[in-house]
Amino acid sequence: MMKFTTLKYYILLILAMIFWGGSWVSAQVVVSVAPPFTVGFFRFLTASLILLPLLLASQRKSVRSYSRRDLALFFVLGLIGVFGYGILFLIGMQFTTAAQGSIIAGINPVTVSLLAFLILQERLAPKWRYIGFLFSFLGIVFVVGIQAFMDFQLEYLIGNLILICA
Repeated sequence: MMKFTTLKYYILLILAMIFWGGSWVSAQVVVSVAPPFTVGFFRFLTASLILLPLLLASQRKSVRSYSRRDLALFFVLGLIGVFGYGILFLIGMQFTTAAQGSIIAGINPVTVSLLAFLILQERLAPKWRYIGFLFSFLGIVFVVGIQAFMDFQLEYLIGNLILICA
């Protein structure tokens, strides 16, 4: 296993934030040029061609220990969970702004917590739930800005709903 210094971890975290943050704007540009399914197909084909050999090389024994049924299940889960999200993300970005898309992504933890509470009756300690919701909202306001909240328009509703479904 490779040993990373603390500085390398911070650099990797910063790079991850930059790439994730840039995905909203780049998705907006890319879907204006090519259809979402085409973009999604080539995006995941490229990632698969890069990552699959790395997986097979590093986890040769553990990958081969899975049955064909397990591998088929992994494929279906990846298709729905990863590819499905990616396609809905790209389709949604056709109909909304990058700022609104990032706001919706930023409120996902709050949304998941509320749905877990409503559907699964999952409980969080009241103090932590409200503190977490507050910090989530304040973080989004700080990063994206109040103007993006004020700019929500009815014409973006379809894209926003698709992003929420993603």
